[in-house]
Amino acid sequence: MKKIKPDTCMVITFAVIILGALIAMIGAASQGTFSLVFIGFAIMMGAAVFNMLFYRCPYCDTYLNRSYGEYCPHCGKRINDYFENPEVSEYFDAKKNDEEEEKPSFREMVRAKQQLSEEECLEILRTQLRGVLSVIGDSGYPYGMPINHYYCPEDGKIYFHGGKKGHKIDALRRCPKASFCVYDQGYSDFGEWALNIRSVIVFGKVEFIEDRETVYRISRELSYKFTNDEKYIEHEIEKSGPGTLMFALVPEHMTGKIVNES
Repeated sequence: MKKIKPDTCMVITFAVIILGALIAMIGAASQGTFSLVFIGFAIMMGAAVFNMLFYRCPYCDTYLNRSYGEYCPHCGKRINDYFENPEVSEYFDAKKNDEEEEKPSFREMVRAKQQLSEEECLEILRTQLRGVLSVIGDSGYPYGMPINHYYCPEDGKIYFHGGKKGHKIDALRRCPKASFCVYDQGYSDFGEWALNIRSVIVFGKVEFIEDRETVYRISRELSYKFTNDEKYIEHEIEKSGPGTLMFALVPEHMTGKIVNES
């Protein structure tokens, strides 16, 4: 189905609604022409159906709110880039076709004896303070950065927060695929110098969080990993909360292993 720019879609929708309303009003004002009233209402209903079909994000195909803004509130991508840059539209159309044809496949661990259980992986995600988030950066180069996180046991997502602009955010708006690696401090067996390190890698797609109450709630949970100073936490949320961008990694595949450094 051909995609239409949301602004253009709204202009067409309102123009057709006005046309239908005028026809219905003429029919209502004229005796013996009630068929025009039904035609007018049919035109307005057609405009509503047209709006439902085409007032959508060109990337994720989700219906947009009336005030969607510059970015899609669902997938976080800049909507006008799709229509203004042919390379962007061609890339995402091709990628969508590829995703529809092929389901993601993830490799199994080669050294199965070193593999951690799911419970151990989740424990590491819960207890460790930070990890390395890797995205597809500029010019297709991998871009990894250290970042603190909050694993939410209720929905199984891994939450991150930061500024609204930068290399990381631009990369995620272009492509939501990412991986996140976390490892613990390690331990050594008695009499041994080598550490045993447990690590977890999570693969998935990122979604941007628009609900401000969720942003503040997760920000508090993340802060509790570092301090229990309620006064400090509330002060920071009040000061920095409005300018905070939050996103969540929705896991699709997770592996963990233990490695001895010797």
